[in-house]
Amino acid sequence: MNLEPETVVRLADAAPNIQAIKEASGKLPQIAELVHTLPRGFKIFCGDDNLALASIGVGAHGLISVASNEAPAEVSRMIRAALGNHWDEAPRAGAEVCAAV
Repeated sequence: MNLEPETVVRLADAAPNIQAIKEASGKLPQIAELVHTLPRGFKIFCGDDNLALASIGVGAHGLISVASNEAPAEVSRMIRAALGNHWDEAPRAGAEVCAAV
């Protein structure tokens, strides 16, 4: 079930023990909205392998991946590159992920 951004923000404000979310709506605008409205320090992890780079590009903190079960080194390299702001390397590593799975 998709949690709307307003609901996630209310939960984050009401329950300090909730510190992260796996965002798997498949909606990049929703991920961007969460990045800009959640409290500072709240972590957002993309739950859609195909949106990983775009999600990190708008501010997500990482990926909870399915593809990493088949290509762990390639997915790891792609995510490390994106989180390190190496946008020349990240898409190449993403192509390696596609070739490996």
